[in-house]
Amino acid sequence: MLVLTPTRELALQIQQECSKYSYKGIQSVCVYGGGSRREQIKVVTKGVDIVIATPGRLNDLQMNNFINLKSITYLVSGGRRGRGAVSPSGEGGRK
Repeated sequence: MLVLTPTRELALQIQQECSKYSYKGIQSVCVYGGGSRREQIKVVTKGVDIVIATPGRLNDLQMNNFINLKSITYLVSGGRRGRGAVSPSGEGGRK
């Protein structure tokens, strides 16, 4: 699952909520500009269930082959309050 968010602050808030489910074995990573790129790459390459990302860092990691967007099964796109959307990939739900 990919959660795409416009700001690092929102990405970090979402990561904090996702971390509450780690006891169920759900692993997540927050990738954003201004954070440790090396540490983010280390976690991403180990494999995670949920990637929470800002557009710039997501593009950086995807262009350098650290994230394969073809493996994304769900996309959560947020930005404007109350306007988030969840859509399965490949079913015409892309925005």
